[in-house]
Amino acid sequence: MNLVLAGLLLLAPWGVGAASQSGGSKSFRVVRCSLNGFPRVAALPLSPDIWVAFDCVECRLYMAWRGGVNFQGWPYDARRGLSPAVQSERVYFEAADDQVWTIIRGGETMYPAVRFRGYTFGELSIHFHFALILPTGEEIKVFESLSTHNSEDGSEIVLQRRFEFAGIPENTKVQMPLRGNTPWDRYEVMGTGDGKVDRESAVMTQKRDGYNICGFAWRK
Repeated sequence: MNLVLAGLLLLAPWGVGAASQSGGSKSFRVVRCSLNGFPRVAALPLSPDIWVAFDCVECRLYMAWRGGVNFQGWPYDARRGLSPAVQSERVYFEAADDQVWTIIRGGETMYPAVRFRGYTFGELSIHFHFALILPTGEEIKVFESLSTHNSEDGSEIVLQRRFEFAGIPENTKVQMPLRGNTPWDRYEVMGTGDGKVDRESAVMTQKRDGYNICGFAWRK
């Protein structure tokens, strides 16, 4: 089993409830806020090593970093004009401005409406639920599951993203650029539904219902 995807067996079944962090008994604490001035994110520590923030508008991973969050601003310390900000030793990933979901059908490119549907927890992961609404009214349900683990030799931190699709119409492809402004050191991909990630562009393509798992690794 390769180092990046070695944590696949850690993924818990889908379900609702409290989730425990790896190596401790604390429950995940999801904070809905603006982060670094970017609005409407869900931020949480996946583990002692990695924090993540999910963009609840475009339904994509917005940022992953080592460190915490400085919870400042009116709801936290009564200071106006401030919002929570990343306290980071290193930002591992930051979404690019042009990172959006795309639908391709019969050579035609469409940009679906995106609807955030909330989140649930696994034992060691969080699952974000959302839908892609096509101009025809068809709806593709998507789940993105985020979890972290260390590589087998302990030299790398791995952020694992699992995408699951349901309702992809025939002759339709769903695409999502995975590469952000901050590149990862390396990644591996596995899945079903004719899912793949282009090695050069890092664009994920899904042709039918199924899942796609991308493991992104960074040196500690």
